Amino acid sequence: MLAFARVLLGTMSGFFVLILVTVSLGPHIASGQLIRPNHVYQSMISGVHDYFNNTCIILLHATIDPMETKGTKNTVLLRNLQLYLSRERQTRTAIMDLGTFTTKVGRSYFNIKRPLFVILNDQGNVQHLLTNQVSTWITMAYPTWMIFLSEGSTASDFFSRMDIPFDCEFLVSESNGTMEVITEVYRVSPGDVLRNLPFGTWSPTDGVRTTRLTFYQRRSNLFGKKLRVTSIENPPMSTILTDEQGEMIGVGGLFGRILEILQEKMNCTFEYIECDSWGSISPNGTWNGMLALLNERKADLAASELVMTSSRTQIVDFTIPIVSSRFRTYIQRPSFAFVKWRGYTAPFSKNIWMTAVSLIILSSIIIVWMEYAESCLKRHRNFINSRLMETILAVFGAFCGQGIMPSPLTTARTIHLAIHLTAVILLAAYSGALVSFLAVQMFTMPFTTMEGLLKDGTYKFGVVSSSAEYNFFSNTSDLVLRALFEERMESDRQLPRNYLEGLRRVCEENKYGFMITDTMVEALENRVDCIIEALETMLQTSLAMAVTKNSPYRGIVNANILMMRDSGILKRIFKAEWPVKFTKAKQQWSSVEFGDIVPLILVLVCGIILGSIFVCAERFITWQTAHFRFGNGIYRTEVKSVN
Repeated sequence: MLAFARVLLGTMSGFFVLILVTVSLGPHIASGQLIRPNHVYQSMISGVHDYFNNTCIILLHATIDPMETKGTKNTVLLRNLQLYLSRERQTRTAIMDLGTFTTKVGRSYFNIKRPLFVILNDQGNVQHLLTNQVSTWITMAYPTWMIFLSEGSTASDFFSRMDIPFDCEFLVSESNGTMEVITEVYRVSPGDVLRNLPFGTWSPTDGVRTTRLTFYQRRSNLFGKKLRVTSIENPPMSTILTDEQGEMIGVGGLFGRILEILQEKMNCTFEYIECDSWGSISPNGTWNGMLALLNERKADLAASELVMTSSRTQIVDFTIPIVSSRFRTYIQRPSFAFVKWRGYTAPFSKNIWMTAVSLIILSSIIIVWMEYAESCLKRHRNFINSRLMETILAVFGAFCGQGIMPSPLTTARTIHLAIHLTAVILLAAYSGALVSFLAVQMFTMPFTTMEGLLKDGTYKFGVVSSSAEYNFFSNTSDLVLRALFEERMESDRQLPRNYLEGLRRVCEENKYGFMITDTMVEALENRVDCIIEALETMLQTSLAMAVTKNSPYRGIVNANILMMRDSGILKRIFKAEWPVKFTKAKQQWSSVEFGDIVPLILVLVCGIILGSIFVCAERFITWQTAHFRFGNGIYRTEVKSVN
C-alpha cells in the first residue's frame, strides 16, 4: 500500500505539473511552430512514444510574443495535435514554452516519469535556449528527446555548441521528400565530435519503423575514451599492479579481469589511480578513499567491491551487483575442549544400561540360589547375604572384562559362560563407541551473537578501516552495536586496512572478532593459520563497483556486466581468480585431549581419597578398640589386686 501510494503521488504530481503548464502556456502559441503536416507529427510522435513506452508527452516550442499570434491557424493545429495525443492515444500531453520551461517546471520534472520531450522545430531561439539554458541544468539523460529539423538544417550545425551525454537518447527527424529519417545523436564526452546512429524511418505507408538493436547494442563503442579507474589492494578481489618505479599500471585479481573485458568490449583506455581505502564519511561530512575521488570527479570508476549503502548513494552511483553476500563476525575457534561428562554414558541408551544392571543382579541371584540349594542349608545363615554381594561384584567384574572364580556346579558354569559372552559383546560395543566419542574433537563457542560478544567483555572487535562497515557502526541506533563501537572497537587508524589483515589479526591476537563477508572468508580462509568460526548473520549486502554521480558511462558498464553474467563469463572469472577451496590435511591419528580423561582422573582421585579415608577410619577404629580393651584389662587387674 505504501509503495502504491508513492507511485500514485508521483503520478498525480506529474499530472498537476502538466495541467499547470498547459493552462499557463496554452494561449502563448506562435504561428509557424508546426513545420510538418499534422498527420506526420501525430504518427511519428505516437510511434516513438510506443517504442520507449513514455508516460507523458511534452510539446516544446520557441519563445514568441503571444499578442502577435493569438488565434492563428497553427494554434488550432497545435491544439488538435495535443487533443489527438491526449484523447486518441490516451497519453497525457502538455504544451510548453522553452523560454519559461526552467522557471515553470524546474526540478519538478523528476516527478514526471519517463517523459518524452518533443521540440516541434528548430526555428527562432530554440537552439539558443536549448544550448545555453535548458541543457545546462537539466539531466539530459532523464527524458527522451525528439526534435524536428527544418529543410536545410543539419544536426551537426544545430548541436555544434551543445553537449549531448553518451547515455542521452536524443532523436533527430529530418525530412527526405515524403519520408522522415530518424537518427540519434550523442557525444562520447564533452567536446568530442557529434556522433549519429540510424534509429529508424517514417513513411506514409509504413509509419515509424525503428531499429531492433537495444540502446547499448547501438552504443557499445567509446572510441578510445580514457576513463580514470581507482582501486585498492584487497586480494583476491583487487590487487595493485605497479611498474619498476612503483607507479600503478593496472589492477589484478577478480576486478582486474573484469576491467580487461570492459576495456575490450567498450573500446576505451584506463588510467589508474591507487587508493588506500574504500571510503567513509567523517563526522564533519567529508569523504575519504575511493569515494572521495569519485565525489570530487577525480576518478570515473572505482574497481573494487563496494558495499551499497544509502549514504554512499547520495554521492556516487553503483553498478549492478557483482556478488551478493552476508556480513558476519568471525572469531578464532576455541582451542580448549570441554569436559565430556556424558562421554562415558552416552555410548549406551538408558534402556541398555538398565538392562545390563538387571542382568548383573539377576544372574548373581541365580548363581547364589543354585549354590545355596546345592549346599542344602549346611552353611551359616549369613552365607546368603555375604555370598550375594561377592557374586554381584564378580559378575560386574566379568562385564568389565575380568574372570569369575570357577564353580563346581555345571549349571553355574553355564551361567558363567552366558555372562562372559554377553559381557564380551557389550564391552566391545561400548569400547568402540567410547573411543570414537573421545576421538572426536569437540568445542563450545563462547557466544554466538553480537550481544554475547559484548557481554563477554574480553574480546576486541574490528572492521576494515574507512569502510561501509565502519560507517554502519558509527551511525547505528542499535544499542548493542553502538556499545560495541564505543567500547570494543579500535580507532579508525588502528583498524585493519583490508580483509586479509583483519583475518590474520583474528588468528594472531588473543580474542579478536572481525566483521567480514562470507564471500571474502571463502577466498581468504586458506591464507590464515587458524580455524575461524562465524557468529550469527549481521546483514545481507550487495557488492558492486561505483561511478561518479549521474555518470553517462554507468549504463554501458552495467550492460557489459549483464552480458558477462548471462554468458557465464563472470562465473568463469570467479573460478579462475578465486582460490581453490581445499580441506586442510588432517592428522592420521587424533590424540585424546586431557579434557577427555578428566572424568576418569576424577573417579580415580575420588577412589584414592575415599580409600585413604576408609583406611584411616579403620585404623582409628582398630586403635580405639585396642586402647579400650587394654585400658579395661588394667582396670580389672587393679580391682583384683585390691580384693
